[in-house]
Amino acid sequence: RSAYMLDERAFATVLPRTDGSWTIAGGGRGALLAQVAHRTTEIYDPLTDSFTFGPNMNVERSIHTATRLNDGRWLLAGGVAIANDPQSLCEIYDPATGAFTQVASMITPRMGHTANLLPNGRVLVTGGLQALTVLPTQLSAIRDATNLTEIYDPVANTWTAGPNLRTPRAGHISFQRPDGKVVLAGGISWDSVILLGWL
Repeated sequence: RSAYMLDERAFATVLPRTDGSWTIAGGGRGALLAQVAHRTTEIYDPLTDSFTFGPNMNVERSIHTATRLNDGRWLLAGGVAIANDPQSLCEIYDPATGAFTQVASMITPRMGHTANLLPNGRVLVTGGLQALTVLPTQLSAIRDATNLTEIYDPVANTWTAGPNLRTPRAGHISFQRPDGKVVLAGGISWDSVILLGWL
């Protein structure tokens, strides 16, 4: 038996709820560089194997990040907006209430970035595409990869600039080592090579 979502969506994020169900947030349909982002969410109930619409987010977003904060809430950052432009808007999802609350915006609009919770409870956001240039060709968007990082403080609800990456990158992965350092790997860049290794 297969369960079907109510909207077609790719690049959504999945957020756990306190009752054991899951919230599928945002995402979009269409081509990678021509996303039609959703503002809607859907709740998947594993007991009934079914989807129902959940609360709307504050804005449409796709290709965004979702990072679990120390207090159990989730920070949703960036992604593409309704017109397929990278955005800086952010919001927090509270699994206890199911509500989305808009919070401070990032300094730089971005999609295809990464976000990691740091040991001090702040969130590090790295790279991404800060625009989606499609002329003269769709490959022109590679030049929009950024080396900028920023850090979110959930207590102060502020973003501050972080250290620059040595190489601009988007579509990369990131993970935290046991010593607390964040490793960035792969992705696309306009600096020297398309595929990157470790930095």
